[in-house]
Amino acid sequence: MTKPEVDQDELEDFIGGGMLKANEGHAFKLEITALALFGMEDLYRGQKGFFKKGNLNIWFPKINGEEYGNFISADGEYILEYFDHTEEINSKVRTNRITFCKFSDKYVFTGEYVALNVARQEDRSLTIWKRIGTQFQSLI
Repeated sequence: MTKPEVDQDELEDFIGGGMLKANEGHAFKLEITALALFGMEDLYRGQKGFFKKGNLNIWFPKINGEEYGNFISADGEYILEYFDHTEEINSKVRTNRITFCKFSDKYVFTGEYVALNVARQEDRSLTIWKRIGTQFQSLI
């Protein structure tokens, strides 16, 4: 699999520390381009969905997909992820996630989220993520 190219045109507005804003519909065709906002494009691995470098965590959840079953509230304040993050929630160190939700063919910046709680639904665990920020500054 060939690594895709960063779309430089999509990055233009963010060079020099431009702000990502959830309410302005900032979106990217490829994960690697969104990672480039934070100097993390070298970490790109296709279909991974979560990238970490130091204290920076970038998340690309697939939303409303039957395969993953993740959902976002209509106002974007909460994401429900079918995964158990109990250990992370119970630890003293919480990891916030800069989040780009995948809607059809684009990764849309939806904000910064922190894990709140884990619920059980039948035989699956469901982590509830709460949005704590709607803006984040690019690092390019």
